[in-house]
Amino acid sequence: MVNEVKNYQKSRSDEYYFIDLFEETIGLCVIVNMMTVERSGSEEDIQMLRDVFNGLRFEVVPILNVSRANLMLQLKNVSEMDHSNESVFVCVLMSHGFDGD
Repeated sequence: MVNEVKNYQKSRSDEYYFIDLFEETIGLCVIVNMMTVERSGSEEDIQMLRDVFNGLRFEVVPILNVSRANLMLQLKNVSEMDHSNESVFVCVLMSHGFDGD
């Protein structure tokens, strides 16, 4: 175990990344909400997350109730965006399954 820790310490990068707190937005937050059943409060959860991340100066992109293929396409599109002016990426996955699950 001690050798594993030493090897990890030797191989880890000494690079540090800093968040530019003076930028208008510091990052992108994608909120994915998949509901197969109505769940009381789900809309409020999304709005609360929007408020929190907007307050932290994130651009918020919601993806709501889409097919698996559409979700994969939208996430691929997000991955191909220019993120050079962003310091942080957050993806929130919310899933509400079948009633009784």
